[in-house]
Amino acid sequence: MSLWVRKSSRLIPLDEGYRVWMLRIEDPVRPRWILPGGGLEDGESWQDAALRELWEECAIDDAEIGPMVATRTREAVHNGTPYLSDERYFLVRMQSQQPSTRNMFDYELADYTQQGWLSVEDIITSAEPVYPLGLAELIAALSTGNIPSEPVIWTE
Repeated sequence: MSLWVRKSSRLIPLDEGYRVWMLRIEDPVRPRWILPGGGLEDGESWQDAALRELWEECAIDDAEIGPMVATRTREAVHNGTPYLSDERYFLVRMQSQQPSTRNMFDYELADYTQQGWLSVEDIITSAEPVYPLGLAELIAALSTGNIPSEPVIWTE
């Protein structure tokens, strides 16, 4: 039996100091930090979904979606249903924009109990998991001007 595939555009919003805007999921079993983003709607391109998610989860409508810098494919389970998550990660350079939760859906506000800018050191030293694994290394490379010519492939 093949798994249902969920395509999602994820964002790596970086400020001028190379801190990344992340969302904390409140889960009694596994609280964790994740990047903003979500599933593609019917007929939507990866880039269009990234722009929509930037508006919905960060309330930003004047940032430019940059290159796709990473991908991840993984098996996941949501509400007891297994699926294959096909994720594309897009760089978003934030200048003076300050993300906000004002456009989030109620269920997102219930799940994402905290949001904030995390530095590479914050990611590395976090007591809670920060996903995707490998994010700190990618941001460190980006901070030196090293944008990958091909997207990094994350396996987790």
